[in-house]
Amino acid sequence: MNLDDRIKQAARALVERSRCGDQNAMAMLAQCRDTAKRGDGSEQCRRATITVSEAYRYGMAKRSKRPAFSGEPSQDRETLVMARAIQIANAHPVTANGKPIQAIVQEEASKFPEGVQRSAFSLAWMRPLQTWGHLPQEPAQAGRALGIACRLQVVRGGGPLSLISREAEWELT
Repeated sequence: MNLDDRIKQAARALVERSRCGDQNAMAMLAQCRDTAKRGDGSEQCRRATITVSEAYRYGMAKRSKRPAFSGEPSQDRETLVMARAIQIANAHPVTANGKPIQAIVQEEASKFPEGVQRSAFSLAWMRPLQTWGHLPQEPAQAGRALGIACRLQVVRGGGPLSLISREAEWELT
């Protein structure tokens, strides 16, 4: 694989990471764009131009007319749950004073019928870091996404990183 192919592969990876909310990937793409705009003929500028053009081409080719979280079979469940959680955490306040807003949780739970489905939502919401393969998938995924979004907002507000990942907290402390 030559250098240009490796640059294109890296550009595609940056697009995927940025679509999942990775701020570093977004910053790297922005930096490549700025370098490419410079257009001074340097090797760095040439590589940045390849990166930006491949990122744009790949992004347009992967664009879907359906909503991003429609449960497309090409994406695994974990990726969909985490992407949805990041989207919720960035778009809506779901916590106040470090606690989940119960009205939002109840509203989301009411979208599922009483019984097993609502219980699946509630259980997955309370313990979002576990996988619940034996539960009905749609309510369990919705519950996990909301639970992770609540935890993301608490961590952003200064809460412990262990709410999201005990392993990451251990590595970073």
